[in-house]
Parts: sequence; C-alpha cells; structure tokens
Amino acid sequence: MAGRKSIKALPREDLPDPPVDWVWVNLADLAADTPNAIVDGPFGSNLKTSHYTESGPRVVRLQNIGDGHFEDERAHISIDHFNDLERHHVQPDDLLIAALGEELPRACLVPQWLGPALVKADCPRIRLNDKISIPEFVCHWLNSRQCRDRAAAIIHGVGRPRMNLAEIRGLWVPIAHPLEQAAIAAKVEALFSELDAGVAQLEAAQALLKRYRQSVLRAAFEGRLTAEWREQRRREAEAGGEELPTAEDLLKQIEAERQERAEQQHAEWRQAVEAWEAAGGKDSGEKKPRRPARPKDPPPLTEEELESLPELPEGWAWTRADMLVAADRPICYGILMPKGNVEDGVLYVKVRDMRGDRINVDALQRTAPEIAKQYDRASLVEGDVLLAIRGTYGRVALVPPALEGGNITQDSARLTITPLVNRDFCAWALRAPECQNFFKRVARGVAGKGGNIGDVRLCPMPLCSDEEQAEIVREVESRLSVIDDIENTTLTALTEAKALRQSILKRAFEGRLLDEAELEAVRSHPDYEPADRLLERIRERAAAQSKTKKQTKKKTTRTTRSARKNTGTPQETT
Repeated sequence: MAGRKSIKALPREDLPDPPVDWVWVNLADLAADTPNAIVDGPFGSNLKTSHYTESGPRVVRLQNIGDGHFEDERAHISIDHFNDLERHHVQPDDLLIAALGEELPRACLVPQWLGPALVKADCPRIRLNDKISIPEFVCHWLNSRQCRDRAAAIIHGVGRPRMNLAEIRGLWVPIAHPLEQAAIAAKVEALFSELDAGVAQLEAAQALLKRYRQSVLRAAFEGRLTAEWREQRRREAEAGGEELPTAEDLLKQIEAERQERAEQQHAEWRQAVEAWEAAGGKDSGEKKPRRPARPKDPPPLTEEELESLPELPEGWAWTRADMLVAADRPICYGILMPKGNVEDGVLYVKVRDMRGDRINVDALQRTAPEIAKQYDRASLVEGDVLLAIRGTYGRVALVPPALEGGNITQDSARLTITPLVNRDFCAWALRAPECQNFFKRVARGVAGKGGNIGDVRLCPMPLCSDEEQAEIVREVESRLSVIDDIENTTLTALTEAKALRQSILKRAFEGRLLDEAELEAVRSHPDYEPADRLLERIRERAAAQSKTKKQTKKKTTRTTRSARKNTGTPQETT
C-alpha cells in the first residue's frame, strides 16, 4: 500500500481494542496508491514571500485549516510558481492537516469550491484511497479528543507545538468498512449541523449583547439613561428653592483643588530645601530636592471637537481626561522592560492581564524591586484606573487592593482620579463608545497599534454633577450585571456545545453512534465485510499489481535489448 515510507508511530500495544469488525491502521495505510499521495508544502526558496500575488491560484496556509472546516483566508501565488510546484497541488476532498500550532492534529477537507491551490509548509496534504476510507470519517477522527490525546505523546516543541510528516503518517486510525464509515460520517454531520445551528443562535445572542452593552454606555454618557432622574431632581430643587449643581461647578472645584495641591507641594518642597541646606547642601552628598512642576490645565476642546461630539444635557460639560486626575499623580505609563519574573518582586500589570473589566491578579508576574523603583511615578494605589494604550488598546480595569504598590508596563496608562470625581463613572466613560472611538482615531502603528500618554490626556470626557455620576454608575452596573449573567450563560452553553461535539465523536469512534437498525442496514449490504478482510484483499491486489508491473517492465527491457541486438543497434555500456 502507499505511504509506508518514513513512519513514526506509537506502539500498537498501547491501543485499545477496536469496535467489532474495525481495525487499527496507520494514516499512511489509507493513502491512495498514487505518486505524491502524502506531501508537505514546499519549504524555503521554493515558496517565498515574493512569490505571493494579489490574485491567481490559492495557497493553503495554517490559518485555512479549521477544526473540521476550511477557513476562507485568502493568499495567492503566481501561476508560474504554481505550475512548478505540481506535486503540492490539492484537489477536492484531499485531507489537510495542520502540523504546527495548538490542537494538533487539526484537520479539514479541501472544499469543492476552492479551485486551483497548493499547500504551504506545515500543512501536509493526504489524498486518501476511496476503496478503504471515507474522507469525512478520517477527518473527524483526526479532530477527535481520542486522537489528540494519543498524538500528544509525539508532539514536540515548547513555544510552537509541531508534528513532522513521519509522525503524521504514523498516526493510528480506527477503520471500519467504508459503508459503515459513510453511515457514521453522515450521522456525525447531521448531529453537528443541529449543533451548529444552536451555536449560531448563541453567537448571534453574544453579538446582540455586545451591541446592547454599548447602547447602555452610549445612553448613559449622553445623559439619556438618567433623563427621568434628572427631571425628578429638577422638580425637587424648584420645590425646595435650591439650585442643582452642574459640571461647571465641579470643574471649578477641581481647579481650586489642583491649585491648593500645587501650593501645598511647593510649601513641602521649600521645607525639603531648607532641611537639605541645613544638612550641608551640596556637601551633604544628597541631591537638592527637585522643584515640583505646577499642574497645567489641558487645552479646552476646540469648536471642531465639540461639533463632532454628542450634545450633552443641561448642566453637563465636555472636559479632558487630564482634568479629572489627581494633581500630584498625572497620567503616565509604566515599566519599559520588566525583564524576567522575579520571586517576591513587585507585581506589574500587562495588557493581557486586563480581561472582562478586571485584572487577573493570579496571573501577574513580578519585576525586580530596583526596576520598579525607576518607575515609581507609575506605582499603583487601590482604585486607580488602568487603560490599555497599545496592542489590544481600550481595555479598562480598576486596581484591586492586592495590587497596592504594584506597577504597569509601557503599554498601559494609569489614571488616578481626583477624589472630587467618581472613579467608577470615569472608568465606565472610558469604556463607552465616544472614548473608545477617540482611541481608535488616534491609534498609530501597524504591528503594535495604539496611542500614547499625550492622546490619553486629551481624551474628551463627559462630566456631570457628582450626584448624577453616582446615579449613572448605579444604572449602568444594574443593567450590565443582567447582561453579564446572560453572557455567562451563553458562554457556558457554547463551552458545553464544544464538549458535546467531542462527545459525539467519542461515541462515533467507539462504535456506539449508530443504533442497531442503522448498523444492521450497513452490515446486511452485500458488499460489507470486516475491515481487516477488506484491507487484506486490497494489499493482496496491490502486491499482485506491483508484481505484474515488475514482470512487464522486465519483459519490455528484454524485448528492447533483443531488438537492438538483431538490428545491430549499438548498446550502451557502463
């Protein structure tokens, strides 16, 4: 049979007994008896970046090989190079296997609609023998948890798990007669189709929940979520002869607090200088205390900016993020190079540690105290607002008590909100569409797209009275907690759906998916026979054909030599 060359398989005795009339074979035993039935993609100079084009035949890459389905991620190659790499071409129902990455082996079939295409390196292609295997059946086995658990023993590589072609050839596959394979594959597909319809509804619900979340935040920070509350407060104020506080009032308080803090810092600096001078000044060996910089108010929003922003209710105002932070803790980024994880070091937060509006403290790494000290300007206190500004920018999280004294990296910004403003209000505002859209507009770069601290400081922020801020936080958290519950339920259902797929495959390859009637219909077919007998017949036929070919070739060679001798044609010598 084809494909017996270069096989690296686990010991056969480690395999469980197959179902009745099934047999274990290596994947290579299922390959078609044709040249290049099993090939990997071209390496190195045979397929370079410069060979890719905007159109033409397709190149099958790792990102095309989904878990049982072909992903339509497009890459093309020039027709000249395509024709030069004929042995790597694919055709419909060829088996594609990912040999690099997570969840190995991962397989799919070449779809009927693909058209001319070839495989790239690390994407082996196997053309199966249709007399002994059904492509869908083999594909489902490769994507099953049983196959992946056994393959784990031969997968190598730390950062990027991989398998080589010999290991893929040697993968064990449980094989039934093709009639039974077809019946199993058809039932798996039917069950998966029902499951996929449910998953599509769950994913649609997820998308709706995401849009609803953004709608809630948009309504909150355009003043629509508290419109009734605001009207009620207005009537109460009129009845009591009082004036409602406004955002302008609050901004004046913030400005006064900033000036007061600046004067306090200046007085503390004067005391520190006097103490330094009393200790000998320069002769003391200590540096002269640095004069604190007076906080500068950010520039007001321009007319153009205001025209692009939603109109706010009466008593609200647009300001900038820099105006809402504590005067002595300006917006800043953190550690440039934390280096390796240090036991008992200082905890620091990366962008990837901020997920779902929270910081995963258990996953945090630690940097050396001397490194953290160089960036103590970015040290954290409970309640600080962290904003991702590079990579997956726009994530927002509040610092929990466990992170007091910790730090951040250069990919995040720290905002210590002034006590005069509700920090939860600011955190939700940063997550709302207007701020998120602002970050998208100012983002720069390609590989590591994001903004900088200057952009964060200028971010437009809606502001209202502290009383209404608290009401907005209550309304937002009340509505979003319901969304969170539904999202968690949806996520659980999606996880269970994935587990159910594997449960279906497990039953299929334990021979328990077909019921008695379905199994009887298969095994009563006149062409049915146990898989081991079918394989033996095919092997005997292949051996006989090989013997006939050798005899024919030998006879042809003798006839040619005799003809040359009789006609006096000179014969080649060695």
